[in-house]
Amino acid sequence: MNGLEPATVTVPSSPAVAGPRGARPGWMSRHLVQRAVWCLPSAHRARYREEFDAELAEIAETRGRVRQWGYAVRLVGRAVALRHAVQAAVPQREQS
Repeated sequence: MNGLEPATVTVPSSPAVAGPRGARPGWMSRHLVQRAVWCLPSAHRARYREEFDAELAEIAETRGRVRQWGYAVRLVGRAVALRHAVQAAVPQREQS
């Protein structure tokens, strides 16, 4: 290892959440959501994984695959901003 390889971090995948009618999110959408969660601080990953998986399951029930992909791509695009917001919120809570 020459120090240039990216660090490998494993984020446990959550099972595909099915909605009441049994529709399951597509694998690509779930993969993108996992990538978005991976960008977050480790202490917050489980919470956001649950939230994002629930949203994805709801979209699978009502709107279809294209909307799932759109949602997942937006999450990935906003993951860094969410990471910064979560990190900035933590010190404020500690001061209170």
